[in-house]
Amino acid sequence: TMLCLTDRYGIPDPVGDNVPGEFVNQQLAQLYTDLTAKGTASLTAAMEVGAIIEDLDIADLIQLTNGGSVDNADLLAAFGELTKGSRNHMRAFVKQLTILGSSYVPQFITEEYFTNIISTDQERGDGICAEGSGFCQGDCTGGGQGNRQQKKG
Repeated sequence: TMLCLTDRYGIPDPVGDNVPGEFVNQQLAQLYTDLTAKGTASLTAAMEVGAIIEDLDIADLIQLTNGGSVDNADLLAAFGELTKGSRNHMRAFVKQLTILGSSYVPQFITEEYFTNIISTDQERGDGICAEGSGFCQGDCTGGGQGNRQQKKG
């Protein structure tokens, strides 16, 4: 979805040809290194790292969406879908942590918001990138490099 938007608005892909784990932003690079190291310790640690990543993603998306710095309808729609996905992932990681006899305490979102997430059902996306949605044509999930096209009109 985000690659589709960069194409639509003529913004260079910030990932470019970077390999997994390669970041221009040094804070992201360090976070990747730290979380990758932590997540390899055990299955429980891996689930905790997953929850941490979703926690941070949700906090970042909330800040972008509610902070007033973004007013583009396409971006806001994409951020809304990404937030749903992150909440679903959070639910899955917390469920697995519970099965493993562990728990997760949010680090970036409020305890109240976290409790609301894990106490509600999985959410479904609105299909903003689906064929015929008017958002983008073709595959804008990043998987089909040759199929990403801007919607004409």
